[in-house]
Amino acid sequence: MVDELNVGLVQAGSRAVAYYRCSVADEDRRALLMQQDRVRRWAIANEVQIIREFCDVSPDGADSEVRPAFAEMVNDWIARRNDFDRVLCFESSRLGRVGGEGHNSFEAVCRQHGKRVVAADAV
Repeated sequence: MVDELNVGLVQAGSRAVAYYRCSVADEDRRALLMQQDRVRRWAIANEVQIIREFCDVSPDGADSEVRPAFAEMVNDWIARRNDFDRVLCFESSRLGRVGGEGHNSFEAVCRQHGKRVVAADAV
């Protein structure tokens, strides 16, 4: 099923990276598997190729310094690579800010580097 809220946000054949996060409190990590499943299904339905997936288990409200996969995605992929144009996530609350309180939002950093954030939570 295609997410009706996000139809038109991507061009067929787009390439993306995906990010998943759960809190330390999610003991069995089923939340990560659910996020991954929903994002992958959204990507297939919208003809988007996921070229890399990132995943963190971190405390609620953790900034990028406590989320190594998030930091790698921002610093090594979003800021330096031009072979994808989308960042997929289950819901935007999984992303947060880059560099802690008062710094750029994640979406602003993505826009600065020609990337667009797409949340697949309504699938």
